Formats: sequence, C-alpha cells, structure tokens
Amino acid sequence: VIADLAAPALVLAQAVGRLGCLSAGCCYGRACALPFAVTFHHPGGMAPLERPLHPTQAYHAAANGLLFVVLWQSARRRPVPGLVAGLYLLLYPVGRFIIEFFRGDPRGSWLGLSTSQWVSLAVFAAGVAWVLHVLRRRCGGDDGGTSITAD
Repeated sequence: VIADLAAPALVLAQAVGRLGCLSAGCCYGRACALPFAVTFHHPGGMAPLERPLHPTQAYHAAANGLLFVVLWQSARRRPVPGLVAGLYLLLYPVGRFIIEFFRGDPRGSWLGLSTSQWVSLAVFAAGVAWVLHVLRRRCGGDDGGTSITAD
C-alpha cells in the first residue's frame, strides 16, 4: 500500500529531476538534426558544446509525466493493493530502455546494451513477478496464509 502511494510521487519527482538534468547538460543525447534538438552553449555544462543533440532529458521528463498520469488515474480507481507499484515497475523501465538508445553520454555497456538498459530489464522482470504475485493474491491463490476476499 505504501509503495502504491509512493509510486506516482516518485515518478513525478523523477520528471522534475530530468528537467534539472536538462539544465545541467548531463544525461545528454546523441547528435541529432531534428528541429527540437538542443544545443548547449555554457562551458560549465556536461554536454558537448555547439552540437545539436537529442533532448533525452526532456524525453525522460515527458515519459515520466505521462507515467505519472497513468499511475495517478490507476490509484484513483483503488485497485488491488500493490498494483500501482507494479505498474510503475513495469512501465518505467520500458520508457527508460527505449530512451537509452538516444543517449550520448558515456554510461558503460555490455553486449550492445547500456548498463541502464540491463537494469531496466531486471526491474521489468521484477515488475512482472510483482504484478503476478499481486493478482494471484487477489484471486485467492498464494495469499501468504491470510484470507483475502473479493469486493
């Protein structure tokens, strides 16, 4: 229940944090010729200067903002306890995995995927296990020794 309450706030905080990344020039994207590319000019930033780049920080902020709406709306429907947190564990890593393909900053890689993509796969797998556990408890399967009745 606590994780369900925290998930929408957490993803909203992550969205705001990514705007901070955009301001600092960290977590920058690869070179890009799109009309909405960002070009950093301040020498104190972390991004390459005077090169149009994918605004991956904005991509993350937008994806997290959209996920906030999904989680908030899900929470308002009062689903089975644990499901909102499970949605976070399933959906956040999908966005992160995709956006990582546009990143240009060094983060490490293995077998063609960034470290963040490997972590995203692990979090997604944990999310699948979590949601299956929550739904099984809801259906009266593995309830950990307690009785759960359907509304």
